[in-house]
Amino acid sequence: MICPHCGAQNSEQAVYCQRCGRKIDLADQMDYSDDISEEVGAGDSAGAKRDFKISVPIMAAAVVLIAALIVFFVAIKPNKGNTPDPGASTETTEEVADEAKEKEDNAGEQKTQEETVKTMYVSSEDGLMLREGPSKDTESIYVLSYGTEIKVEKTENNWAYTKVDDLSGWCSMDYLTEKKPEGKKDSAAPSSEADKNKIVEPSNIAEYGYHGVVNTEDGLNMRYGPGENYDVIQVLSKGLVVTEYGWDGDWMYIKYAGQYGWVYASYISPFEGGKEKPAIYLYPTKTMDVNVKVKLTDGRFTYTDPKGDGEWNVTASPNGKLIDKASGKSYDYIFWESDDNTEYDWSEGYVIEGRDSERFLRRTLPKLGLNESESTEFIEYWLPRMEKHKYNLITFQTDCYTDSAALEVSPKPDSVLRVFMVFKEIKAPIEIKEPVIKRFDRKGFTVVEWGGAEK
Repeated sequence: MICPHCGAQNSEQAVYCQRCGRKIDLADQMDYSDDISEEVGAGDSAGAKRDFKISVPIMAAAVVLIAALIVFFVAIKPNKGNTPDPGASTETTEEVADEAKEKEDNAGEQKTQEETVKTMYVSSEDGLMLREGPSKDTESIYVLSYGTEIKVEKTENNWAYTKVDDLSGWCSMDYLTEKKPEGKKDSAAPSSEADKNKIVEPSNIAEYGYHGVVNTEDGLNMRYGPGENYDVIQVLSKGLVVTEYGWDGDWMYIKYAGQYGWVYASYISPFEGGKEKPAIYLYPTKTMDVNVKVKLTDGRFTYTDPKGDGEWNVTASPNGKLIDKASGKSYDYIFWESDDNTEYDWSEGYVIEGRDSERFLRRTLPKLGLNESESTEFIEYWLPRMEKHKYNLITFQTDCYTDSAALEVSPKPDSVLRVFMVFKEIKAPIEIKEPVIKRFDRKGFTVVEWGGAEK
């Protein structure tokens, strides 16, 4: 208890102040306590105001110091890319991690695509068909030649996707190789004087060569090899008919009167108006005996192989191989030629520069329905003669041809395709309507024929 007189502290039970001896009245004690409380409260308030005035500058200085420290540490902190902030929420951290994983997956996918792009080469000597989709049942759009280099961009079910010329499509990987195939042998000059009078075998064999006519007034030198360095065997006079058995560049390997030799191909012309090298392919669903007849409405056969006067009996297999029943020899197709005077239809066709002939044939023949081997043999036969012209007017005949050379096959086939090209040289382009090509579907027992004539 505090003495109201001197302010000394006394026990709660004291009646008199132990310091001043005065009586401590309870009422006075309560009034004194209130006064003391008011004074103390006033003092506290003033002290608080003083403390606040002092604290404000200190707090401001502390805030500035903390801000400076934050800026400093952010500036020197290394760039971690997508490293999550330790103070970030769990959701934000997970989002950053997902974004980083997505970028990593995309980079991996891009790398995989780049690694699948590789160089490959066509290994089939018959050529390889480029198709619209990864299946042999899809449309054929281009025939690739043996040794063609392609860039495989992706694969699917053993099919390769690539781009050729301005076309894109799929081809079977069964006929692609990573190693570049060896090219055909080039013509070689004789290695010695002794070799000048030895027959050189052709590097390209014409299994069923066409018949041509010597067209030079001065006669044509028949040599031992494909070049002027080789000795002359004999001179062939104008109008003589020769048979081709091979070629090497611009030189033709021929046979005349039992003698083989080489002549310059430009001096050999086809039979005027004749049908050249129609080749008949048979594809039965099972091995069977087949009778084939070709009936000419005018003209006569100038050559057939197997031998026959427009009629052949063969045993045909599903792979296209034929056995001539008369000779027992094996063939890939039946071959015939004739001289005739058919009037062909020139109302529809194509005008193609000679130098673009190969590109045209590789695009058009698959659309007409020829497969790889048929297209390749067609191109090998006709291309050398088309390329030497400045322009070619090209037509594919229908009724004019089939009416002049009727084809009969027994047993009756399920599908028949006859492609007969007639072309002639022109000096300048002309306007002509292009034909509409109808899709040909091979169903069941299929018969295919191709041939042509140059006018």
